[in-house]
Amino acid sequence: ARGSARSIEGVNITQALVENKHLLNAFGGHPMAAGMSAPEDNIDQLRRGLSRSVERMMQEENVQPTLEVDAVMNLTEVDLDLLDALNLLAPFGPGNPPLHFAAPDLELMEAMPIGKTKEHQKMIIQSRDGSQNSLLWWQSVELPRPQNRFDLLYKARINHFRNKTEVQFEWVDYRELQEESTATLQKRRKKNLVNLDM
Repeated sequence: ARGSARSIEGVNITQALVENKHLLNAFGGHPMAAGMSAPEDNIDQLRRGLSRSVERMMQEENVQPTLEVDAVMNLTEVDLDLLDALNLLAPFGPGNPPLHFAAPDLELMEAMPIGKTKEHQKMIIQSRDGSQNSLLWWQSVELPRPQNRFDLLYKARINHFRNKTEVQFEWVDYRELQEESTATLQKRRKKNLVNLDM
């Protein structure tokens, strides 16, 4: 199996791979990004080992990862014309991250596992006005879903598929509108939403 990884400031992802090299066939990269290959039988053990290494680094460096919100916009406000204009800001990368949008006060209507291994989900959400949209939430099938109304952090891009061009929304994170339990927060261990003023 082959894979890639991207990191954040304060976490040297290549060093994390060095600490778990006994589980890998090959790897290479730099502190912010890396590629690797490993026997499929080692994937679960590698995932646990990398999680331990990254968690230790974050504690040692007192890393508090956050995600900035670039604009508060309902999904119905994001269209192809807007994304065409935003693409003038490309290319996106570590020094120029893709834009993140926030949509307030949503309800999760349905979550459907997708992909060959069913590790991703197609999320159907509904806003207060009754409008619905679908988003892709990558590698999320084992993550907790919102149990109450929530604020959503998402990305959007132009998708060309089978001679059809449309907006594709990607789920990034969420914040439930009522206080989440400590157990849920510990289990999610996702990036915090910040600067989200409704």
